[in-house]
Amino acid sequence: MVCGCALLCSTAGLCEAQRQLDKAVDYLQKAVAVWRDIFGPRHPVVAATLSHLGAVHDQRADHQSALSCFEAALKLQTALYGEGSAETDASVNSIAFCLKKLGDYDRARPQFERLLELRLALHGENHASVATAANNLGLLLKKLKLYPDAKDSYLRALAIRRKLYAHLHGEHEDVASSLNNLALLYESMDDVPEALEHHEQALRIRRSVFGEEHLLVAETLNNIGLTYKKANDLVKAKFHFEEALQIRLLYGPDTPNVKVWTYILKCIHSYFFLLDVVVASCFLLCNGCAPLWRTPHPMRRPPKG
Repeated sequence: MVCGCALLCSTAGLCEAQRQLDKAVDYLQKAVAVWRDIFGPRHPVVAATLSHLGAVHDQRADHQSALSCFEAALKLQTALYGEGSAETDASVNSIAFCLKKLGDYDRARPQFERLLELRLALHGENHASVATAANNLGLLLKKLKLYPDAKDSYLRALAIRRKLYAHLHGEHEDVASSLNNLALLYESMDDVPEALEHHEQALRIRRSVFGEEHLLVAETLNNIGLTYKKANDLVKAKFHFEEALQIRLLYGPDTPNVKVWTYILKCIHSYFFLLDVVVASCFLLCNGCAPLWRTPHPMRRPPKG
């Protein structure tokens, strides 16, 4: 019977790998029932299979079913291992993200906070997983528009990551990612100078780590362009958008966002063209000439009569 249930779990894993997720759910639900018959409801293998079932539901975008499985797994794991275990950590993380995907940010917040405390107890302050938990809490707080609290979480994550990668002089993608998140937060707070400063720091690190022609470099250039656009500095915005687009075109015309940014650049070019027309027309009016939009176009037929 144990071998048969193990086979159910293995078959579910194979279906999952082949993206046959509905079949994987069926096999895992049968496996949970069989494990409970063999070992009783409070056994590590039951908790592990519930976690696996939750993960497959999550891949199917059935986040409510996934949440139910993760909560059942967490209840078992807390009873079996106590609060401070790797298994509990994984389930709390899964619950937090499920609630976030469901848009239930108020319920997600205590889970992200609990996860941070769990990881602090397990690893101490200066650990990559603690930085990740602080960063994820910051992302959620930004969604809730609690900008000062989000800033504190982002700064905590950044400080940990700078310590972890001090031997690289802070030149690591995790540091750049934290700087990018801070820049986007400052932009939401309408603090353009701070946003630009942090974007520029992220850009310098990403160029150093990945080289000039990486998509993350293009993404950062785009972000800088958007910040300048928000500040109505379209000249600098255009420059950064063009740089980003040139990098993306290296990966082919079907690279994500190429068509979008090509369109945005055309709009900016059109804006500058119209601006030139207005300026030139104002100059002509001051000199007693007709404005450009009243001047007959050489290809336009004159009106009859």
